[in-house]
Amino acid sequence: MFTKIIKGVAGLTVVGTAGLGCYIAADEGRRRSFKFCTTAGPMVYAYQGVTDEAKKRELHQKYAPELLKLCTDLGGYYIKLGQTVCGLGLLPEEYEEELSILLDNCPTKPFSIIKSVIEKDLGKPLNEIYESFEENPIGSGSIGQVHRATLKDGRKVIVKVQYPDVENYFRMDFKTINAFIQLDPNYAGNEKMKDIMEGIRCTFDNEFDYRKEARNMRLCRKNCLSKFAKKIYIPDYYDDFCSAKVLTMEEIPGVPIRTTLKHLVKEYAAKENLTVSEFKKQMKEKFKDPQEYRKLMSESGPSETMMDVYIGITKASNAISSAIGTLGGYNIVKSTVPINGPRILRVLNEVHSHQVFVDGVYNSDPHAGNVLMMEDGRLGLIDYGGVATMDKNQRKTLAKLLVAISDQDDDKTIQYVKEFGMTSAKSDRTFMLAYALMCFHRGLNMDDMARVGVPKDIAPLEVEIWLNENCDKLESCEPQVITIQRCLGVLLGISGELSGGGSVSIAEMWREPAIKYLKSVGETV
Repeated sequence: MFTKIIKGVAGLTVVGTAGLGCYIAADEGRRRSFKFCTTAGPMVYAYQGVTDEAKKRELHQKYAPELLKLCTDLGGYYIKLGQTVCGLGLLPEEYEEELSILLDNCPTKPFSIIKSVIEKDLGKPLNEIYESFEENPIGSGSIGQVHRATLKDGRKVIVKVQYPDVENYFRMDFKTINAFIQLDPNYAGNEKMKDIMEGIRCTFDNEFDYRKEARNMRLCRKNCLSKFAKKIYIPDYYDDFCSAKVLTMEEIPGVPIRTTLKHLVKEYAAKENLTVSEFKKQMKEKFKDPQEYRKLMSESGPSETMMDVYIGITKASNAISSAIGTLGGYNIVKSTVPINGPRILRVLNEVHSHQVFVDGVYNSDPHAGNVLMMEDGRLGLIDYGGVATMDKNQRKTLAKLLVAISDQDDDKTIQYVKEFGMTSAKSDRTFMLAYALMCFHRGLNMDDMARVGVPKDIAPLEVEIWLNENCDKLESCEPQVITIQRCLGVLLGISGELSGGGSVSIAEMWREPAIKYLKSVGETV
C-alpha cells in the first residue's frame, strides 16, 4: 500500500503539483488522510527489513514523538486509538511512553469554537443559557472538552461540548488507519488488533450523541444509588441544557484520585532525590527484570485499617507542623494526605460487579481520572460515554469463568473463556490459561504465568511475544470480551496506582457477586 501511495502521489505530481494540492485541499477528509499517509508512511517504510534490535530502538526513539504529534494534530479518532492501544503491550516501550501523554493531556479547541457549538445546538446565545461560563476547559478528550459553568438559578454545572465535524471525519479516519495497519507484518492479520479496532469503532459510534450518554448516566445512577448511595455519587444531567453535542450535568465537589496520586508520586520521587520522570524510568527498568517484577507483583498492599492509620498520622503531622510554623513565623509545606486505596478499590469493584451481574449495564472505562474523592468521603463516578451491556447468557458464562479462575480449576477456566468468546488457533492450554488469567485474574502476574507454563526467565514485556511465537495465536475476541476486559483492566490499573500490589485479583473480588448471580438464575455452583 505504501508503494501504491508513493506511486500515486508521484503520478499526480507529473500532472501538476497544483492540481494535487487543490484536490486534497478541497476536502478535509482527504487532507487528513493525506497528512496521515505522508507522515506515517515513511515511519512504516523505515522499519521494513530491519531486524537489528539496536537499529529498531533508534527508529522507535525517532518516530515515537512524531506519532504523538500526528495524533494530536489530527485529533479525534487518532487520539482515541492512541489512548486505547497505550498500555496493552502491543507497542514498543518508546511508543507507549509517548502515547501515554494522551491519557491526561489532550489538545483543546479555542473557546470561540466551543461557544459556537453550544449556541448552535441549544438554539440560544450562551449568556441566555448560563449565568457564567469559564472559558478555560478543566479537561479534554478525543472528541470534546469540559468546562465549568453556572446556570441562571445559581446551580453549579459541568458542560461537556463535542468538537464540530468529529463524527464526519471518523469513518474516513478509521478506514485510513485500518488499511495502514496492514502494512506492518507484526499487526497484519493480528486478531487482537482487529478486535481493538472494531471495539473503538463501536465505542465511537455510541459516543457521538451525548443524549445517549446522558440516558446511560441516569440509568446507572438509578441502578447504583439505591444500593451504594452511602459510598458513591453519580451526577444527574439537566434535560433542558442537553443535546447531541452538549451535555450539562451537575458538578460534583471533589478531586480526581489521579490528581492526588500524581502529588504523592512527586513527593515520593523528591524524597529519593529524583524527578518524577526519573522515578518512572527507574520503575520501568525494574519491570524489565523478571525476578524484580515478580517480587514487586507478589507484594500485597496495605489494608484499609493500615491506610486509615497512615492518613490519620499524616493529618496530625500536618496540623502540628502548621502550628509550629505559625508560632515561628514561617511557612510549612504540608504533605499530601494519602487516600485509602484498598477501600476505594473495594468500592469500585463492588459497584462494577453489581452493574455487570445485577443490571447488565456497566461503565467500561472507570479510569482514575473519572473517579473523584468527595469531601464527605464518597466516590464521585463521572463520564458514562463508554457504557456497555451484557445479556444474561454472557453474564452466566462470565460468572462461571471468574469462579473457575478463583478456584484454580484450569479445565473449566479454558472451557468458559472459550464460551465467553475468546478463542485461539490451536486451543493451546498454556496460551488459553495465560490469556484468561491476564484478562480476568491479576493481570500480568509472573507467578500466574509460571504456573501455567511460561518460563520464569521470560521478561514481563516479552510474555505476549513468547506466547505468540511458542504456543498459539489469538483467533477471535468477541465484543463482550473486549469491553469487559477493558473495564477489568482499568480496575486493575487503578489497583496498581493505589498501591494495591500485584496480588489483587478481579476473579477473587468478583467471586461472591458471581456466585450470588448464578444462584439467582438457578445455576448450581
